[in-house]
Amino acid sequence: MAFLWVVLAAGFACAFGTRETGWETYSLGDCFKFGDSWRCPYDMYKERWPHSLATEFLDRVAGRELPPEEERLAIIAELATRRTTRRAALPGECAVHLRLGDVVDNSEQSVDAMWDHQTQYVGPTGDRREYVYPREYYKRALQTLKPQRVVLVAMLNHYDGILAEHDRIDGIKSLAYLHRVHAFWEDALGHANVTLAINERPDDAFLRMLTSSCFVPGGGGFSEYVVDIRKLRTS
Repeated sequence: MAFLWVVLAAGFACAFGTRETGWETYSLGDCFKFGDSWRCPYDMYKERWPHSLATEFLDRVAGRELPPEEERLAIIAELATRRTTRRAALPGECAVHLRLGDVVDNSEQSVDAMWDHQTQYVGPTGDRREYVYPREYYKRALQTLKPQRVVLVAMLNHYDGILAEHDRIDGIKSLAYLHRVHAFWEDALGHANVTLAINERPDDAFLRMLTSSCFVPGGGGFSEYVVDIRKLRTS
């Protein structure tokens, strides 16, 4: 319970419910994957987030056939490199991404179930996907990467503004899942070696994860593109 009060006192839950930050429906992964489409409408992004990484990417690909994956990754890497100095990870910091928000709070699965074993979220179109991972996933990451300190990166109240425009969430289940992940890493590394980057702008979160010393992906396209760009940079 102490952890929950610390998070609330720090203001990380201030964007729940009707108090929004303006970035809850921003979907960088969808824009990278689909380009100017119904999943990522160029005009909407240009109006709502004119200086964002997503809009800058759409500036490059809108009005033509969506480039192949290899070309898109090269564009994303180039755009990210220009911005890296704005929000780079601290030296030796390992980023752990958590895909929270609607895929947790609107799930039929309990937080205990999500933490105990693999679960899938059923989306608005009926598609199934694993977005959050159980305890064993983080145990393997700890054993494989052996990080000295980690930063947990997440947006607690992200939701799909295209398929579920009015389906806003309060983030309570997301906060409970975050508590479990935080407790796991704190037990493993100590309180001083676990920090939180919650509800920061998605572009800043993306850059933080790209520049971290190691990376533990969450579910969804956002993490997938971080993994792909990190591989591209080391190839």
